Amino acid sequence: MSFRHYALIALATLGLSACQQPPFQHDFPAPAGAAKPWTATPFNAHAGDFQFALVGDRTGLARPGVFEHAISRLNLLQPEFVINVGDMIEGYSDDPAELKREWDEQDARLQPLQMPFFRVVGNHDMGSQLMREFWRDRYGPDYYAFTYKNVLFLVLNSEDPPTPMPASMREGFERIKQLLATDPEAAKAVLAKSMSAMTAQQRKAMHDMASPANFSDAQIAWAQRVLAQHRDVRWTFVFMHKPAWEMDSPGFVRIERLLAGRAYTVFGGHEHNYAHSVRDGHDYIRLGTVGGGLNHPPPGNLDHVTVVSLRADQPHIVNLALDGVLDKNEPQQRP
Repeated sequence: MSFRHYALIALATLGLSACQQPPFQHDFPAPAGAAKPWTATPFNAHAGDFQFALVGDRTGLARPGVFEHAISRLNLLQPEFVINVGDMIEGYSDDPAELKREWDEQDARLQPLQMPFFRVVGNHDMGSQLMREFWRDRYGPDYYAFTYKNVLFLVLNSEDPPTPMPASMREGFERIKQLLATDPEAAKAVLAKSMSAMTAQQRKAMHDMASPANFSDAQIAWAQRVLAQHRDVRWTFVFMHKPAWEMDSPGFVRIERLLAGRAYTVFGGHEHNYAHSVRDGHDYIRLGTVGGGLNHPPPGNLDHVTVVSLRADQPHIVNLALDGVLDKNEPQQRP
């Protein structure tokens, strides 16, 4: 490159610098060290910062209207994108017409959302091999990964293979599911009565039935390849439906070993009850609900969105109860 080319580049760079304005300017003369009416803390902005949101279970005998309210709150918060942790439909059906109807309704609920929505497979979404084939035809892969601003997002499928609902539970589930569609209040009363009548052993049996978090050898091999290809990312976020770290899942033990040595955070759902734990210095978060049936005693029972802000290569996590996210007019409209 000639001297003339170097000179032109230098002049262009100087011109660009002269035209650019610093992000903050004040309007009074301030010599170095002069007093100012603001603190000396640096502005809380760094190259590569971003914010995304998560939502938990909508179903497991959904409470009508809650998920739709969550969508409106997400639009107020304006994250860059939203990820859910599974159970968007009631599912557990091998009727393609019924599955289409439920997914059509759920996709319609997402229409008002003003940013991308990333799906994660839940047991209600994929409770049989037929449901898995339906998902793949409609939405593509049931586990996948993507990067955003050099951050890795690893989306796992804890229903690989699916665990069908036992026939002994299917009839009661279908009955309450149909009642929810015609008389939500009656359905809630029936569900509350049946839950209160259950013994501790029955609750445990129901929990154990829904607990296996399954990860196939093929999925684990895929995760190993993805993680090997993205060793130098700023952070890794891992998403799954069932909180496999609570379920003695052999497959997840293998995945967890693959995560060793990197900065990461894990999110799940399924229990309809919020919990935070720390494993080997890493945050593991089980989200609450956005309308899913509340079947646990408190604490941890709430409808909420979780907002993750990556600031200077560190995630900052906040949970916002849906009833606490208000638009600019709501404070003056409430009694």
